[in-house]
Amino acid sequence: MIIKLINEYQGRLYEGVDFKLDDGSLNYRTFGDYFSEGFRQYFEDSSALKVKNIDLYNFFEGILK
Repeated sequence: MIIKLINEYQGRLYEGVDFKLDDGSLNYRTFGDYFSEGFRQYFEDSSALKVKNIDLYNFFEGILK
């Protein structure tokens, strides 16, 4: 899996949160700002988000339209 980050804040890792869950999968809570920064980018410059991370752009398009 490739996680496409739009800025350094989106990829910030938080201390005290395990990177992987017990089953070995990625713990998305580790990336506390992934959706919030993507959401901000969607409203500030959605065309840039569409270029940098089409999956996240499509996610927001799907829930907001």
